[in-house]
Amino acid sequence: MADSTNEFDDSVKAFFVKYSWDTYQSKHLKFLKIPAYDLETSLAVDEVCRITDRKVSDLDCECLSKALMAMKPYNLKQIYLMNNNIGDTGCAAVAQAAAVLPSLEILNLARNHIGDAGLIALSDKAANAPIWQLVLTENELISDAGALALAQAVNKAPAEAFAKLRWLFLDSTSIGDKGVEALANAMVMGFRSIERLALHNCKLTKSALGPLTSAIERGALAKCQFLYVQKNDFDLEGKQILKAAAKPRGIKVHLGWPPPLPGVDYG
Repeated sequence: MADSTNEFDDSVKAFFVKYSWDTYQSKHLKFLKIPAYDLETSLAVDEVCRITDRKVSDLDCECLSKALMAMKPYNLKQIYLMNNNIGDTGCAAVAQAAAVLPSLEILNLARNHIGDAGLIALSDKAANAPIWQLVLTENELISDAGALALAQAVNKAPAEAFAKLRWLFLDSTSIGDKGVEALANAMVMGFRSIERLALHNCKLTKSALGPLTSAIERGALAKCQFLYVQKNDFDLEGKQILKAAAKPRGIKVHLGWPPPLPGVDYG
């Protein structure tokens, strides 16, 4: 890691201060003191960066990105930025940083305000990052355009783009049939490491089941263990067709209750 202390501008220094704190007394446990936390030091030496439920903004993400791109911390493996105020600009900044982090494994941006432009930026900038878990749960502004961009990134380089990705969570977004069809087709040649795919509570109808089933029959999701598609507008016939294609290949499909857990005969 390079010595980047002198490279930080005033906005990044203010960002470090904003998300650091001195030792303070716990409000809930009388004799417990919460130890001091220095974000700059943590980014340099820790494996996990967790700034959740803190109203993190796009500007904050830009500062975080500047810091990470200057530091390129080898130890940093996980970034959690859930339940904040991050939009497309902030997501793009984080994606830019993700591209230069040599050990990044988990990027969790659930419950923000990210839309298609944010997912497009991730698809463009972070396709070759060593991420194995990408979570965009409850970013309702993401729709088919974002899913199409993700699929196109994989189609351009099936063996390299998101090659290490094992968990892809796009649930509770506005992705519909066209987006899932594009993703399903991309998974025939790419996304070969996917083990868990979450598309539940999206905007899917029974029209999505044909392309998804066909892709599975053509070899997509060969390593997949769990496929979550519950809380979509599927009819019984479509559900049965999808399960019939998935079950012989060891894919447990979650279409409702019970969940697809080991030892549960969901068929």
